[in-house]
Amino acid sequence: MSTTRMLSSGLVLATVSLSTFGGAMAQDRTIAFSPLSLDIPAMQGLSGALNHFADEAGIGYMALDPKFDATTQAQQLAQVIETGRVNGAWAITIGAPALRNVVQRAVESGIPMVVSGRPGDYGLSERQPGIAFSDIDYEDYGTTIGRELGNCIVEKLEGEGKVFFLGDTSGAEAAKITDDFGKAGLENAAPNAVIIAENLSLERLESQQKVSQMLLAHGDANAVYASNDENAMGALQAFEAAGLPTPCIVSGGGSDEVLGFVESGKIYAAAGFDFEGDAHQNFQTLLAMMDSPTELGPILSIPIWEEHMNNSAILDAPPGTTTPYVVKAGQGRSVVVAGQVVRILAGVGETASGYGAVMLESSIDKRPIPMHFHEKEHDIWLCTRGRLQIWNNDQCRVLAEGDFAYVQPGDVHSYQCVAPRTQFFGIVAPGGWEGFFDDAGEAWTAAALPEPTHPYDFSRMGPAMGKHGVNRVEKDYCAPSNGDATDRVLPEGPASYILQSGYGTRYRLNGHLATTMLSMAITKGAVEMRSIEAGRGAVMPSLRHAKTHLSLFVLNGTLKLTLNGVVHKPSDGDFANIPAGTAYGTEVTSGHARWVYSAANGDGLDYWTTAGEPTESFAFDGQVLGNGGQALAVASGADVEVAG
Repeated sequence: MSTTRMLSSGLVLATVSLSTFGGAMAQDRTIAFSPLSLDIPAMQGLSGALNHFADEAGIGYMALDPKFDATTQAQQLAQVIETGRVNGAWAITIGAPALRNVVQRAVESGIPMVVSGRPGDYGLSERQPGIAFSDIDYEDYGTTIGRELGNCIVEKLEGEGKVFFLGDTSGAEAAKITDDFGKAGLENAAPNAVIIAENLSLERLESQQKVSQMLLAHGDANAVYASNDENAMGALQAFEAAGLPTPCIVSGGGSDEVLGFVESGKIYAAAGFDFEGDAHQNFQTLLAMMDSPTELGPILSIPIWEEHMNNSAILDAPPGTTTPYVVKAGQGRSVVVAGQVVRILAGVGETASGYGAVMLESSIDKRPIPMHFHEKEHDIWLCTRGRLQIWNNDQCRVLAEGDFAYVQPGDVHSYQCVAPRTQFFGIVAPGGWEGFFDDAGEAWTAAALPEPTHPYDFSRMGPAMGKHGVNRVEKDYCAPSNGDATDRVLPEGPASYILQSGYGTRYRLNGHLATTMLSMAITKGAVEMRSIEAGRGAVMPSLRHAKTHLSLFVLNGTLKLTLNGVVHKPSDGDFANIPAGTAYGTEVTSGHARWVYSAANGDGLDYWTTAGEPTESFAFDGQVLGNGGQALAVASGADVEVAG
């Protein structure tokens, strides 16, 4: 996500003048925010985000405006702290020496603060009670830009990069650190890459002109390190004007314009400081310190985001091979079977025979499908819209959104979509049975569902049932009953069951709530399923499983999903295939999100149980670890490792 988009989200700016803030607010607690200046659009957006966070937390908010003046910033903060108008404050520090006395006064008054920099900047030798220091890691920032350029060179140029290095023009120590570590990151990722020319520029036209001159002497250049977005755009235009192939370009900054070129593939990657994530991190830290003002405050680091050119597959249909990919909502290999549209998302070829994954949707079914059983297949339904009636032996339930059903091999069952546009996510394990839909149906390419009058060739059904071991049974369809007394717990061993939405064994881990809907104990090691829910900013580190095959299906919200270093942004209804050996990580980028992991061929999902804390709550705890879950303790024994 770009800095520009994060800080111009349309949130209302709440600027409160000190002269009008004389009385107590309705809220018990109030925080103040002191930016560099509210004349900067980015600072306005950041203030709006904090106002939104405060409103959601039920606390008061005021924005100060020092207008780039360090003395004014110190005076304003001292006034609200000494008069008791605020219970906490965050300052993007203009000049640390000017705030030394303010920080000391805040410690004495028990008023927590988040300030920029490190303790030494304020004449302090160590951390202070109730004071958090938010530092910018320029070393990591430069390393990230350089590493991404090296990755592009290895991926696209077989490691033989000839690089134009367009450095930072500010002359500040931070700029030198960024550039030095950018070179180190490049060398580490692509040891054979060579920097053949260096230059400094700030404006796009200046960058284009300088790169054009550099190309006269180095027409074989094929990569560009750009310290800012204008450097990147100028370099791109210079290569295009010279009629040369688009080089590997990585940009620091990440404007919407640059990210558009990342998405189109003309720029390989961009990196920048995640100011929205920093705002959330600092706000949560401030709230925690307001509860415990005598505890030592932490030293935080502004998160860094990366946006990659999306080379990995966003596919319209499963590829037939065990590879990571994403299928967007409404895509998949689509067939229509007796009025039901089945979108096949993964199968035996994609999941190492683990299971088949489908999305099924129906306008409304006229009748249930025939009663039948499978000798070896495990059948799973997760209702995502409408109402789905399920029969299992002598029981019947009507599933609503979020409800879950599992039928073990040998049990007689059926289903019927009984509400318009009913939809469910289905798993059949082991893989291979998804081929039944191909054999029983016909290809469907329309976006809309078929009309009830759409013809169906029933002569296809019998052979398909025989081929895929669907054993038809003549049995009455019983009436649905209420399962409130039984449908809220998992069975201890193999059994068919219904599980109402939200129920199942629950664990909390790093701001996430993981709910087991189906365990390996129930399916005798064939397949399992867990729902995961978390709020904005919740991150799980990059993990890898040696044997376990996963898929991820988003129920609601938006994630940043990284598959082997490539970033995707799946949202409602999107599906991701995650084979064994794939490095994957998640971050919630919407207000909250809920998704489902399905797994086969190993116990890779056990880390949610072994590393998590059991809970009876139905809510994630909302306490997100700064910089994203590196504190995850992966217990030994499970098929999982931290990928980096």
